[in-house]
Amino acid sequence: MPPRVSFKPNGTMSPAEEAYVVRQFERDTLVQLSAGSWVSLLGPRKYGKSSALRRIQSRLNESGYSCAFIDVQAYGEPDQQYAQFLEWFAERLASEIGTEFIRPRKKRRRKQLDYWLQEVATPEFPNLAILIDEAGGVPAPFRRPFFSQLRAIHNSRGRPDSVAERLVFAFAGTFRPNRMIDNLNSPFNVSNEINPEDLTEEEVGELASLGLDHDAARYAQRAFSETGGQPYYVQHLFEAVQKTSAGADARNTAFDSALEELRSGANGHLEDLTRFVDEDDELRAQVPRILDRSLPYDGSDPIHNYAIVTGVARNDEGYLVPRNPIYAGALARFGGEEYP
Repeated sequence: MPPRVSFKPNGTMSPAEEAYVVRQFERDTLVQLSAGSWVSLLGPRKYGKSSALRRIQSRLNESGYSCAFIDVQAYGEPDQQYAQFLEWFAERLASEIGTEFIRPRKKRRRKQLDYWLQEVATPEFPNLAILIDEAGGVPAPFRRPFFSQLRAIHNSRGRPDSVAERLVFAFAGTFRPNRMIDNLNSPFNVSNEINPEDLTEEEVGELASLGLDHDAARYAQRAFSETGGQPYYVQHLFEAVQKTSAGADARNTAFDSALEELRSGANGHLEDLTRFVDEDDELRAQVPRILDRSLPYDGSDPIHNYAIVTGVARNDEGYLVPRNPIYAGALARFGGEEYP
């Protein structure tokens, strides 16, 4: 009998969690950062980006990097000045890598990110990776200076005195890069974009085998069919079955009830999905054709790519189609024929 581990649909998984399957996007991100490249990890909510970053942090630390994980959503003072935001960022960085927190001595330098990094990321850290989670959470008034200063830091690579020679960044979140900052000053233009993928049918089966005993294969097949491999949904369904030990009928009922919860949007996840569409006229205009499966995918079109990043769509043999049946049901109010 395989080892019984606990499924965890909610929250960021620590590297010690066993109910986890490593996906290709995590491997790709680790490879890019290890090679000195900056990364934009853009994908839907609840797709495992934060959990993957925590595991990448652990792997990088093991391989000789100093690695910091900074969740920008944790910044709770949007009414403060930009210099105070940078101070918060630098303080979190110092705490993560275990070094002394020092402010730039000249106040005028406290509005420049590179001076904070020079104080905290001293030469004793020859290889430093900074993983910025929920990068879209940078307060709107600070986005232009923060991201343009990051781009300037990247541009300073090649100078022997530049802190950039010792730094790599990863930016994770669900956002349109060109809406965060104009392209000319964007760090996203010099980052390799990586998109989290759904769990494959094989990976769903592997996950089921870790925590479900009898009928694991059957529940895996149904979970994949109903969710398209959406990681949070799969974990949610498996957790419901795992917590029920009263026999096959009760386990089936638990699965059905958990599935209806997902379809109804009781957890707020579908509300997040439709909000992205409601707030973007260009994306909303494309949804009917996505639902009808009649929109050819154009990789150079930022709206097409944003549809993938938000989870509205996936690329299926050259056409944008709904990411999974549950998402399609939630998007039906925006038009299009009924999802098959």
